[in-house]
Formats: sequence, C-alpha cells, structure tokens
Amino acid sequence: AFLDAQPDLSPKARPRYVRIAADLPSTATHKVLKRQLITEGTRIGEGETLWEREPRGTAYRSVSPGVASR
Repeated sequence: AFLDAQPDLSPKARPRYVRIAADLPSTATHKVLKRQLITEGTRIGEGETLWEREPRGTAYRSVSPGVASR
C-alpha cells in the first residue's frame, strides 16, 4: 500500500526484498552500517521479517519462518 501511494516510484524501482527489523546496525556516531547490511543480504536475524516481491508483480509474500503471508 505504501509503495502504491508513491507517484514518483516506477514499478521497476520496487525493491525485491524488504527486511523489517527493530533497529539497523550503526556506528558510535549513529551512521547506518550499509556494508554490514549488504554482507547480511537476505539472511534474517532473531525477530526480523523478510518479505519478497513476486516476480513481475507488486505483491509481497513473507519468506520468514513462522510469519503468515498476506
């Protein structure tokens, strides 16, 4: 729903994976450690949820164990 409401977002620009986490890895000065997120890729940690976009679609499904897809 959020992505559908973005008029300036091309359908091709939708992320393939969306990871929901309580917080992001950061430095002592509160900068996000992007390199750590890249290294982790699609591996999910405790309490995180990973959603994957359907190929050529706009709907997302949960790929996390124990989380129901919508």
